[in-house]
Amino acid sequence: MWGTLVVGSAQEGLLLRSEGRDSLVVRLTQGGLTAETSVYAYSWVGFDGLASYFEGMLRDWRGWEGERAWSSLEGELGLLAQHDGHVRLRVALRDSVHSTWTVSAELTIDAGEQLADASRGLTDLFS
Repeated sequence: MWGTLVVGSAQEGLLLRSEGRDSLVVRLTQGGLTAETSVYAYSWVGFDGLASYFEGMLRDWRGWEGERAWSSLEGELGLLAQHDGHVRLRVALRDSVHSTWTVSAELTIDAGEQLADASRGLTDLFS
């Protein structure tokens, strides 16, 4: 199924646009920064791990110790989350074709509604 999900907001967030089970276009926007790359997955795995990553954070929405990490198969997208009352999500993107650039930014996500919307949205995006 094709679809789009924004984690955070359009002004400061992560946009995920499905291009099938095995491909995403990911856009990171924060302040004056906008970066976009393609992210690929093995066909038999898809992006189930990404949906599970957000489901786990939602399950523990009241907080957790340390950091929780997720990375795409070839490292085009990396996520590192910490909880301090809000979810601090460090997003790292790199160019998927030539690996000539890398950008990162930290997004603040509400541990309640925004996290729930992201988790449900990812499940819907990949189902």
